[in-house]
Amino acid sequence: MSINIPTVSIILPAYNSANFLQVTLDSIYAQDYNDFEIIIVDDGSSDNTAQIAFRQESRVRLIQQKNKGISEARNTGVNAAQGKYIAFIDHDDFWHPKKLSAQVHLLENMDETFGICFGEFIKWNGIDLPIFENPDVSTKKWSPELSGWIYHQLLLTNWILFSTALFRKTVFDTVGKFDPELPPADDWDFALRASRQFKMIKFSDVVALYRQHSGQTSRKIFARDFQSDLRDSMILRYGLASPDGGLPDPHKLKDR
Repeated sequence: MSINIPTVSIILPAYNSANFLQVTLDSIYAQDYNDFEIIIVDDGSSDNTAQIAFRQESRVRLIQQKNKGISEARNTGVNAAQGKYIAFIDHDDFWHPKKLSAQVHLLENMDETFGICFGEFIKWNGIDLPIFENPDVSTKKWSPELSGWIYHQLLLTNWILFSTALFRKTVFDTVGKFDPELPPADDWDFALRASRQFKMIKFSDVVALYRQHSGQTSRKIFARDFQSDLRDSMILRYGLASPDGGLPDPHKLKDR
């Protein structure tokens, strides 16, 4: 009996996500590309997140674990992923219906030195209807500043909202996983490490809506300045230059 291995594994970390989860899942079901599995990692929710996940279609797998944070939830999803490509979507974000098809098409037609493609996003209040002004996602409209070897650009800030990205699974095989000691900079740390090994492509089109609400991690205040510490450690480890010699604007680096 043959086993159907999906091309894309979609990893959805969920913590007390009952108010958002179904809308996010509906944006996945609305994709015009269907060769995927969805891995929901319930990170110790105390609401009915798991019950909502159980009601979904057969392509959805639910993994439940004690609360460990988003880094460990993402790592659990990566470990369970079967696909050639990995996509992440936060439990409160919303995808353009042509996101996956455009990104899979692009990476399928690029050499494997290109490991990641990502796109633009717009902030969304979650109240207005989720609408994209661009009806299509173009595979030919790229940002030249944020495509290719972009380590030096990522030193300035994390340009990648992970809900907009698609990764080759080989990126994780090469780079490793997310560092649970670095919230809220764990995704930036991963992007920087990946940018030393792989080139990236930035779509110019919007591929996701980034929901804004009071409970999101990006609004939390931390006693430690993770961003500055991470940047300093990366510069000590790798220097300022990308693998192709590209350098950041020192004035921009100082301003941030």
